Amino acid sequence: MGARESVPVCVMAKRGLGSPKMDPAVKKAIAAAGGKAVQRKGTGHRFTSDSGARAADVAHLNRLRKQAGVPTGDSE
Repeated sequence: MGARESVPVCVMAKRGLGSPKMDPAVKKAIAAAGGKAVQRKGTGHRFTSDSGARAADVAHLNRLRKQAGVPTGDSE
């Protein structure tokens, strides 16, 4: 069976294939290439300073709510 054939992820992990066994530099190169491709395509997302600040605020509030035992609305 070739590496490119459709194999369930759980089977790949058991056989030692996939990203866990990959060299970190190779994973970084693949991620960088994917990021550049979506930016060229125009479907990538870049945070503005305002949207990044709002996302950080939401994450912080959710962390505080979780510590207090209040449901945050996410599926965790």
